Amino acid sequence: MAPESVSGNAWETSPEARGHPLAEHLVITRADHSQPPSHNVMIGHCARAFADLSGPHCLAHFERGFRDFTVDVLDDPRVSGRGAGPADREAYARSFRQFILGTERSGRALDALQSGELMRTVLETPDGAVHCGRVRPGQYVVGSVTGVESVDVMDERISFLVSDLRVKVYRLSDQDPGGYHQVVAVGGGDRVYSHRKGAAPRDVRLELLRALFESHLSLDDLHYVALYQGWRFAGSTDLFDSENLGPWFYGISANRRRDLYEGISQYLRAELAQLGRAVQRLIGGPPRRLVLDVEAGAVYLHFLGGDGDFLLGVTLDQSAVFTAEQRLRKIVGSVRELLQQN
Repeated sequence: MAPESVSGNAWETSPEARGHPLAEHLVITRADHSQPPSHNVMIGHCARAFADLSGPHCLAHFERGFRDFTVDVLDDPRVSGRGAGPADREAYARSFRQFILGTERSGRALDALQSGELMRTVLETPDGAVHCGRVRPGQYVVGSVTGVESVDVMDERISFLVSDLRVKVYRLSDQDPGGYHQVVAVGGGDRVYSHRKGAAPRDVRLELLRALFESHLSLDDLHYVALYQGWRFAGSTDLFDSENLGPWFYGISANRRRDLYEGISQYLRAELAQLGRAVQRLIGGPPRRLVLDVEAGAVYLHFLGGDGDFLLGVTLDQSAVFTAEQRLRKIVGSVRELLQQN
C-alpha cells in the first residue's frame, strides 16, 4: 500500500507489488529524496524479504546516514495490535539510525582482531531483535522483529537480502553474512586445547567448565569460548594452537587474539548499553544475545541471566558462523545447568 505522497512510476503500484503475498499489509514509506522511480529496484528486493508475517516486521535502507525508504507490516494487527502512524515509523527510523552508529563503533573496536569489516550485527532481547546488515561501506539495511520465536527467521532473511543486494544489484561477491551457505570443513586434524584462567568462576568448578568447553569446541566451527561473570573474565578454552587453524594467525598471534577477547568485555559493556538504548522502544530489554559477524568469522555474546554474566564464543571461519552459534547455544544450556547444580 502506497502512502499518498507517492505517485508515478512507483514499485508500490507495480504488478509485482500487487502480487506480493502481503500486498494488503505492506507499507512503503519513502524519504523526500527517494521518490519513484528512484530506489524501485532496492525496494523490490527488500519487499521480497517479507515472505510472511514471521519477520522482519520493519526494514529500512540507509546510505551515508540517511534513510532512503522503509518497508513494514506494522499496520497488521497480528504484528502490532494496532496501526502504525507517521510518528511510529519515524521512531523506528531514529532507532535504526542510532543502531547503525553503534554498529560502526563496534566495527572499529574489532579492527585489532584483523578479521575484516563488521558485516552483520544482531541484538536480541526477550521481546524481539534488531539486525543491521552492511551492504557496502556506509550502506545498510536494518530490520526488526517482535517476538523471539521469529528472530532466526528474520536474521536469515535479512542475511540473504544483503547477499542479493551485493551480488544481483552491485555485482559484488557474496560475503555470506550469517554463514547460512554451505559449511567448508577443515578436514580433520588434531585438536590442541589451550586454557586460560581469570577470576575464579562463581558457583562452578573450573575443571568442570573446561571439560564442558572441550567437549563442544570443534575445528569445523566453534574455536573459542569464555565465561565472564560480572563483566570479569573467568576462564576460556580454545583451539587456536591446532595446526589446521594456523593460517588464521599469520598476521596476529594466538596469544594476541586471546588477550583481545579477554579485554573486550569492558568495551562491550558500554557499547552494549548504547545499542540497547537505541532500540529499547522497539524491542525492550535487557539484551540477551549479541552477534558481531565480521568478514572472517564472528563473535557471540550469550547472557546467562546475571548482571554481566555471559559466554563469549568465537569462530574464525565465515562459512561456519551459523553452525558455530548452534554449538554455542548448547554450551549456554549446559553452563546454566552447571550453575544451578552448585
